[in-house]
Amino acid sequence: MLNAKSALCGLLFMTVAGISLLLSCFNNVWADGYEQVAVIVNKDNPATPSVAELKEIFLGERTLWENRESAIHLFLQGKKRPASIVFHHYFFHDHGRKMSRRWVQNIFTGSAPPPVTLKDDEAVIKKIAEDEAAIGYVAADALKDTPLAGGLRVILLFNRKETIPQERSFFRQTDVN
Repeated sequence: MLNAKSALCGLLFMTVAGISLLLSCFNNVWADGYEQVAVIVNKDNPATPSVAELKEIFLGERTLWENRESAIHLFLQGKKRPASIVFHHYFFHDHGRKMSRRWVQNIFTGSAPPPVTLKDDEAVIKKIAEDEAAIGYVAADALKDTPLAGGLRVILLFNRKETIPQERSFFRQTDVN
């Protein structure tokens, strides 16, 4: 009986230790300047979408810009990138599952062209600076260290502690200089 109790206590201890380790690893994702994420467009793009419209864009429900003349070119980062984790938490309260499911559906039905997934902030910044119809998200700190920032406009800036309440319809807009 004593061995069974010891084994059970040991198993419980290992489970708690494993969960603690997992949580500490997850918390480390927020390090290295990923406190804030910026949704960016090309500086020549006059669009000013609301938060609700941005959510529609990133889910593929909206495929044309406000002027209805040009298609939206969506540039994302992999789900495990720190900026992506903050982005998905803010918009969808998850780790990319909702957006992934929606895009699989969009691609299968042909209702929206698939987004382009790039390797990091720098690649997203470069693509958006080159393409007037592009939109994406990056760590806000990445905008400070690039000469391409002059070709971009921030249309929403948020931090890792924020999420969109259901009734939220405002956005914050700043220029990148």
